[in-house]
Amino acid sequence: MISKAQLKADIDTLDDSCLDVLHRILAVLKTSQPESARSSVSPVNPLKGSVLFETDLLSPIDESWDAER
Repeated sequence: MISKAQLKADIDTLDDSCLDVLHRILAVLKTSQPESARSSVSPVNPLKGSVLFETDLLSPIDESWDAER
């Protein structure tokens, strides 16, 4: 962890373009939602039940086919 004094000294050495980027980053961090609110898990699952379960997808099928086509 960096001290406030060290951070202030480092900021004083930055040029204006770096300060602008730093300002934008701080603005986003101040307005962002807490970690618990950013969860990507939805309580509603729209795809639930839409996928069929197949027991064995790798076994050969009963139908013959030509792979050379």
